[in-house]
Formats: sequence, structure tokens, C-alpha cells
Amino acid sequence: MFRRFFYPTAFVTICVIAVISWTAVQSARSIWEMSADDKLKTAIASVLSHEGELTPLALLRLRRQVQLDILVYDLQGRAVLSTLGKDTNVAYAKVIPERALEEIFSRGMYIRSIKEENLVPSRQIFTLLSLGDQQNSILSLLIPEDLPRDMTHRMIWVIGVTAASGLLFLWVAVYNIARWVVDPIEDLTRAFSRFSSGETEVPLPVVKVPEIALLMDRFREMTREIRKYQRKIQETERLATAGVVAAALAHEIRNPLTSLKLAGQMLEQSLEGRPAERSRAEIIVREANRLDRIVNDFLGRVKGEVMLAPCDLNALVLGVAEAVRPDADARGIEICLELGEDMREISADAEKIEQILWNLSRNAMEAMGKGGRITIRTMKKEDGMVCVQVDDEGPGLDEKVLREVFRPFFTTKGEGLGLGLSLCSQIARRHGGDLTLTNRQEGGARAELCLPARRPGVSGEGVRDA
Repeated sequence: MFRRFFYPTAFVTICVIAVISWTAVQSARSIWEMSADDKLKTAIASVLSHEGELTPLALLRLRRQVQLDILVYDLQGRAVLSTLGKDTNVAYAKVIPERALEEIFSRGMYIRSIKEENLVPSRQIFTLLSLGDQQNSILSLLIPEDLPRDMTHRMIWVIGVTAASGLLFLWVAVYNIARWVVDPIEDLTRAFSRFSSGETEVPLPVVKVPEIALLMDRFREMTREIRKYQRKIQETERLATAGVVAAALAHEIRNPLTSLKLAGQMLEQSLEGRPAERSRAEIIVREANRLDRIVNDFLGRVKGEVMLAPCDLNALVLGVAEAVRPDADARGIEICLELGEDMREISADAEKIEQILWNLSRNAMEAMGKGGRITIRTMKKEDGMVCVQVDDEGPGLDEKVLREVFRPFFTTKGEGLGLGLSLCSQIARRHGGDLTLTNRQEGGARAELCLPARRPGVSGEGVRDA
């Protein structure tokens, strides 16, 4: 990612710097000409300030002022004065070429390059010098070639240093942007792709940029919510499947059961006056009725229908505790009750709540095996919920089982369909409550059933189905 951003940006930056450098080099001549023009103006102003005096002494004084050699020519282009000393025998110090004179007279200024053997390459700049009533002259300055070259070199050096600093800053900026912004966004994009492909556990890195960290947190929350809804959908599908299977099974059982019951009733009638044989026919009818009730009860559990009515949760707990106590005594398990005082009534299906408490108690005893204590506790919570906790002293549950324990058909036992806790959770939700299973710090597991308390003035009676 860093290379993807840095290389194109660096290339564009270098191109921009190259264009700026070329423009600067091309501008160096213009800058030099402006500097030379300033020096000429200074020289002319100095001559005029001394009332047009053009003597060797005045010329030397002018040279010290402008730091350049000066030549003065007449209008025919012949040299009349100079500060060159022994170099006055060179060609350019004697006469101005005819073409140069034409340029001087037409434009008022002319620049020529001087490159002669044993001489420093220079540029000579000419201008007309008007001295009023006195005879006009041509004033010339000699500027060494290394002055504009040094100016160009300095400009290139400054541009190069600026370019290096810019590239360094660019490298640091792009590196930090890629590290703290772009890379986390790419990680998030990959996480989205993996999640959309079906992965449910997608790890995300920890980032320090607040905005990106907030985005990561929102993604984590979204994935948790989606996983929760996926589990609910899967649970609903499994329960629907269980309902279809239960309905089909009940239908297949009821047909022969009805025939069996009818045959038993007919047999019972035909054995009038024969008590011994009639009692056996009565047993057939009674057991057929019991099987019919079992089938109806199973269908009701799968459908999740609840009949709400006011009931006392403590009383339900006491009833279930007495029902499971014989089995607990046989296992050497103590049943301990901690019932809350001033418990408010709940609107619930008492039979369904007893079913949940019985299942939770049975699971606790099976988890403990032999010996130990089961504590059943009732309490009120600040959020208005009334809760029952069933604590055991068993080995507890691992994380995978805790995640899957309420899933239909999930079981860790060698027998059973794995529908018990799933149906209990469904019943709790039908009541507007919740059923949770956690591990206790002291050891063992805790099952907690929370139900909404009955509001004063509200009967809470009625049917609530799936």
C-alpha cells in the first residue's frame, strides 16, 4: 500500500520540480539582465551626479561603486576611457563593431558575449549616455560570465534542497497516512469480504486513529448483531423443523392410537359382567388417553403456546424442589432454597415455568453426578425483572458449549434429542423474559431465568403463542 501511494506521488513531484528547475534556469538570464540594467542605471546616475565628469579618476571611483570594469566609447565606437589597465589592447577594448553600434542606436542597449584566449569569459553591456549639452557617449560594463553562472547554480542548489526536503516530507506523510489510515481501511475491507463470504469470526487489528477505531468498533458490533440474528434464524429454522416432525409424528401416532382406544372401549363394553377381564380393557383405554395427552403436551411445547395468568414464582420453585428432591437424595445432592421476600407476582404459564425449572434442576443434578449442593434462588432486579437462579457445583461448561447450548438438537449427553434447553429458552422469550447459562467464578454453572414482574392493575391473562 505504501509503494502504491508513494511512487506515483513521488514521480509527479519530481516532474513538477524538474519543470520548476528548467523554468528557473531559463529565468536566470532575465534575472541577470535585470541586475545588469540596475548596475547601468547606477553608473549613469553616478556620472550625472558629478555633472557628466568622465575622467580616469571619476571612472575609477565609479568602478569601485559598481564593482565592474567600465569602458567609455565615442559615438563612432572608439574607446576613449577604460578601467582595464593593461588589457586595453584587446579588440573589444578598442572599438565597437558596426553591427553592435546599430543595435545600440536602435534599441538603446546591447549585450554581447566576449570569449577570447587568455581572458575570462564575460558579457559586455552597452548603453547610450546622454550628457546634456556635452557630447554624448557610449557607456559599457564588463560582467564576468561566472556571475550569471553562479546565480544559476545557486538557484539550482536551492531548488534541489527544496526538492529533497519535499520528497522527504512526502515520504514521511505518505508512510504515516498508509500506516495509520489506509492500511486499517484495507484491513477493514478484507474483513468485510471475509465476513460476506461466510466467516463469522473475523479478527480486526487495534488502531490508534480515533475515527478508524470507531469504524472498527461499529463493524465489531455489527458482526456481533448479525451473528446473534443468524443464530436466532438457525434456531427458528430448527424449531420449525422440530414442529413439522412433531406434527407428522403426532399424526402418525394418533391414527393407530385412536383405533386402539376405540377397540379398548368396545372391549370394555363387551366384557360387562366380567370384572377381571373388564379391568384389563380399562387399562388399555386409560393408557391410550395418557399417550394422547403426552402427544398433545409435546405439540404444545414445540409450538411454544403459553397461557398467561397471575402466579407466585416462589410457590412454583417450592413445588419443583419437592418434585426433584427424591432423585437428589438418591444422588446425595442437597437442595438449598434461597427465596426472596416480598416477591411480586408474575404473569406466566405456571406449567411452562415449572417445566423450565424442572429441566434446569435435572441438568444441574446430571452435571454434578454424586454429592454436592444445588442452590435455587429467587430475587428482584432493579430493571423490574423477577429472576430464578439455579447454581450447581459441577465442572462447568466450556465456551463452545455455552455458545451452542440453546441451539435445537444440540446435546452433550449420550441420549436425548437436545431440545430441552432450546424449548426452555423459547418459552422464556414467549413470556417476555430470557434464559441464560454461565460459569460461576466459584466453580460450577449458573442458569438464570428472568421474567417481567406483573404490573399492578394489569391482569396479564391471555394466550401468547409463537
